[in-house]
Amino acid sequence: MTGKLSEIVASFLYRAITLGEVDVVEEAFGDFARLTGLQAEALHGKREMLRFQRLLLSQYKNIGFEVQKSIEEGDWVALRCVFTGTYRESPYQMEAQCMARIVAGKIAEMHFQGDYMRLFEQTGHLPHNSRDMCLLGAQFRLAGFVDQKAN
Repeated sequence: MTGKLSEIVASFLYRAITLGEVDVVEEAFGDFARLTGLQAEALHGKREMLRFQRLLLSQYKNIGFEVQKSIEEGDWVALRCVFTGTYRESPYQMEAQCMARIVAGKIAEMHFQGDYMRLFEQTGHLPHNSRDMCLLGAQFRLAGFVDQKAN
């Protein structure tokens, strides 16, 4: 990592997802913070972020991450990270990019883009090589959802 802004974001990610600290959301985000890229709609405010954190940590275990590169300019920071962990005792690895704007030492907005398709292939939610099949014109048909908790 290179600077103070990178450290703010990396510390948040470490405390929120590796350690599972709830207080870090309250500490790290400004009152009107916005977070995009984790689900279809943006998360607004600390309450929505805490809900997402609980959901994430209930599914994925032993989450770790490594910052491979960071760039800072003004009040913006961009990080390239690799996340690792387990899902139902199976290991996974996901590459991601995160951009954040820091105001008064707090995260005002964060934009997260992860390789979800690869993650979902590794965790059994999508067939292996789904991206390649889609790029070659294959179409997937949804046959229905399986309630994983019932299995």
